[in-house]
Amino acid sequence: MEKTSNIEIYDLAVIGNGIAAQSFLWNLSLQESKSQNFSIAHIYSEKLAPACTLRSSATVSLNGIDEDVSALGNDMREAFFLFDELFKKYRPIGVEEVTRTVVSTNENDTKKLTRRYKTLKKVNSQRLNTEFDGTEYNSYIITPEVFTEWLSSNTQIKKDEFLLFLKNLEKKDDVYHLILEDGQIIKAKKILFAMGAYSKIFEKMLAPFDADSIESKNTIKAGTYFEKNIDLGPKSFYLSIDGHQVLYRKNASESKLIIGSATTVGAYETPDYAALSLIFNKVKPLLTFDVGEMQSFKTVTGLRHKGPKRLLICNAIDGEGKTLFRINGLYKNGYTMGFLASKRMIDLIFNG
Repeated sequence: MEKTSNIEIYDLAVIGNGIAAQSFLWNLSLQESKSQNFSIAHIYSEKLAPACTLRSSATVSLNGIDEDVSALGNDMREAFFLFDELFKKYRPIGVEEVTRTVVSTNENDTKKLTRRYKTLKKVNSQRLNTEFDGTEYNSYIITPEVFTEWLSSNTQIKKDEFLLFLKNLEKKDDVYHLILEDGQIIKAKKILFAMGAYSKIFEKMLAPFDADSIESKNTIKAGTYFEKNIDLGPKSFYLSIDGHQVLYRKNASESKLIIGSATTVGAYETPDYAALSLIFNKVKPLLTFDVGEMQSFKTVTGLRHKGPKRLLICNAIDGEGKTLFRINGLYKNGYTMGFLASKRMIDLIFNG
């Protein structure tokens, strides 16, 4: 619920309401010794800065990533197992365990799969009209609105919400003054920015405080996919065909088919219909079920933040000052990396 500030100075202001912010607040609420007497102002505007979290095909897979091959790979493995542990311990609604079927239809994509998964097999699926080289393994598919509502409802923490856009930021006498779109001023000792792509779009606001700015090296990538409501039976499924996704979510909330996705560099929400049509026309004749015509689908676009080498960004913006923090660079792995980042961020804020 939106509130008017009744606290003179908050201990922490959290900017954003995507998976990074929500997983941080949820994880913090599990640690009563830290959160019990800790006041938080939660500031976000879904109208002016919509989170990519709800504009995502939202899948979680280990993807055949081996340990100790790269720093990114190690983070992705740790993040996956954190999510896997969360699912098995809490059984959140909006998350379903499924078998992911990954296949290739040509020599080039078969080579890519072999490099990633080492050993392939002949895959027969009732949803594909022929046999292909590939692999199958357990994954998760997520209904974003349902899962994030579960996170929010299970976040038992003292916080005030301000459903307003952050317009400006000033520092006076070691206290940050956050100026909201209606002119209201929220004061906080520390700030956590979990703004996704908007940290790049509004980087000038943070420039005076950033001791080691990396936004110039970061990229916004718009991911767009097709979706439509359609009943394809009682069970969800997850197909990957030459790197393209065919995903069906079936639960109490929806019966939805997703096909995609296409990526555009930049903060552009206009869909790349040419790229999407190529994907659609490639996968449609390979399926055993009728998806209808491309015109029957709608497009969904989310703005994603890609950091240098795709690495997770989880640090103090103001160097040794440790009063301004950021989580970013979740890119295509928000539903796992968000929980890894929140674990590290809690340690950084409270233990330095």
